[in-house]
Amino acid sequence: MSRDIARVADLILAAAEARLQFGTDLWWRGHASGGWSLLPSVFRDGRDPMYESTIAHKFLTSAPSRHRSCPPMSDNFAWLTLMQQYRLPTRLLDWTEAPLTALYFAVTEHPRDDGAVWILSPFILNEVQVSDDRALTFNHPEVIAASERALGGVRGGPPAIAVTPTQIDPRMLAQQAAFTLHSQAFAVEDLRQHERFVARCGVPAGAKEDILNELALLAIHRRNLFPDLENLALDLSSGAYGARDVD
Repeated sequence: MSRDIARVADLILAAAEARLQFGTDLWWRGHASGGWSLLPSVFRDGRDPMYESTIAHKFLTSAPSRHRSCPPMSDNFAWLTLMQQYRLPTRLLDWTEAPLTALYFAVTEHPRDDGAVWILSPFILNEVQVSDDRALTFNHPEVIAASERALGGVRGGPPAIAVTPTQIDPRMLAQQAAFTLHSQAFAVEDLRQHERFVARCGVPAGAKEDILNELALLAIHRRNLFPDLENLALDLSSGAYGARDVD
């Protein structure tokens, strides 16, 4: 499928087309710049495995004094999801089950660049990659093995698998988070048989402001997607909500 999204209504049409094409539940991802690849952050900029494992273990040892509900030390995948939620480079790539959330991320930055909304069939991706036509969970052997490789800085194994996480942080609930977990530096759109499980819609730069206004009417705001005091304050001070009443 190939469709430009210039209004929220276009996203609904794209969702209907994607459901006909893939025939399964869908995950979504928004890119503010259409040239970005579906590649996890730890594989960008030529980072090596030592960098990956070093920052992961520093996070593991420092997070418990800063976060009230850290996962057990033995739950490697949960730790990866927590790292990802707080923007540490990991082998995870964020997706959402909510198309409006993906569209929000496609239009909130880089106003002069065309954006993109990507659509993924997690079931078909896993069928192609590991012969398992489900979105995997934290206790699946492939997820356990891939998570251990990630924290150890080891590469190899299936290039990417789709994983439904346990919601251990409010951001994951608000954003209806899902992930692809990559064991090798392959972007989703470069995987074998990618045309079976991933599609892309363009978002024209000139439509971003109008779409953002439509999303605001539907209560899609930063403060709702990042439910903490810092982002509430950012929304209030930026005029996203009630700024005219703030002294």
